[in-house]
Amino acid sequence: MKHGFLKVVIMLIVISLFMALTGCGNRQRVVLAVVNPQFLLKGKADQILLTVDTEVKGSGRAELYLNTLNALQESRLKGKDGVATAFRDDYTVINVNEKKGDVIVDFSSRNLTGSAVEEQLLISQIVETLMQSYDEVKSVSFTVDGEEAETLMGHVDITESFTAPLDIE
Repeated sequence: MKHGFLKVVIMLIVISLFMALTGCGNRQRVVLAVVNPQFLLKGKADQILLTVDTEVKGSGRAELYLNTLNALQESRLKGKDGVATAFRDDYTVINVNEKKGDVIVDFSSRNLTGSAVEEQLLISQIVETLMQSYDEVKSVSFTVDGEEAETLMGHVDITESFTAPLDIE
């Protein structure tokens, strides 16, 4: 009896180690909202945001959301098929949580600066990406340094949750 239990425990440890070492976890197909290069070149376009399909991995919903935002931020997107992202490399997402369908994205205030259009694009990309990629996401909220804030960069009111991308001006 003892040997059977010990074998089961050892087997579970081996399986857990294998999963940890091979990066096993949930895989999720996501749709990243990226900036149309025509908008960047000409200041206008029929569609400001375009989509790029990719896959992310994570062990839970919060990690999947964070890894989705990391994929959106990755600099390699900037050269992929001419698309771009307003999610600059020096912006830092501290945490991502979800409460009853509202995903809360917490940014560090460090290096969080930009023009009104950059702020609108950043918010729109994040909202569109999370809402297109995850059925359970009904809205997206933003905080700065773990606290409620009026704006990310001084231009867009973030005191309410977003249920759709912004109209870019």
